[in-house]
Amino acid sequence: MANRLAIRRAEFEAWVLTARPGESIEYHRGMLGADRDKATSRLDGDRRKELNAIARCAYDLAVLGKLTLVQRRMGREDFSYLAIRASG
Repeated sequence: MANRLAIRRAEFEAWVLTARPGESIEYHRGMLGADRDKATSRLDGDRRKELNAIARCAYDLAVLGKLTLVQRRMGREDFSYLAIRASG
């Protein structure tokens, strides 16, 4: 299982500002729910906090219609979490 923060928050925010509609970025690899939780995460505290910040930002932008969030199963307990820039 990968369990890794695929990108830093500053990189994610910069991508959001410059991405064209349809472009995507992987922001996490692993199991997002488990990796965000202190009790189950394999990430250290700083990386877990950064993942939480990215996930919150991605969710907020998805609610606003700026991003579409998807996940791809890569294997057992292994997902790639993607943000896709929406056309709006």
